[in-house]
Amino acid sequence: MHLDTCRAACRARTAPDLWYSELTIDDAKAVCDACPIRRPCAEYALAHDERHGVWGGLTVRERRRILDPDTDHYLDRGGRIRRPCGSYGALLTHRERGETCARCEAAQQQRIERQRHQAAARRAARQTGAQAPAIAA
Repeated sequence: MHLDTCRAACRARTAPDLWYSELTIDDAKAVCDACPIRRPCAEYALAHDERHGVWGGLTVRERRRILDPDTDHYLDRGGRIRRPCGSYGALLTHRERGETCARCEAAQQQRIERQRHQAAARRAARQTGAQAPAIAA
């Protein structure tokens, strides 16, 4: 995989400290946010196991999270790290970004309803002295 950096927003940046310092991660990510090759850059870093710096707006830790088979993180079309819609983490991300997602909102309503049923079952069990029934998550 070859990364064409001709249009990269970071190309004009010559200070390596911006890309490799923990102190300026937000600054580096801000440059990546407006970059036209953000996603290809992130994909390049993931494919080549780049272990240093910010690539495509992703830190080393974020890239590890995407590559970890035990997580469900992925890159969206814009090259941003996401969780699958319907998960609580995805709902929080949508809300943080001012987005609405019918799938995440519906899943949240189901979680709330399940929690209400579980709480009602626990209350009823306490009142009768019986053990609360196990409710599948």
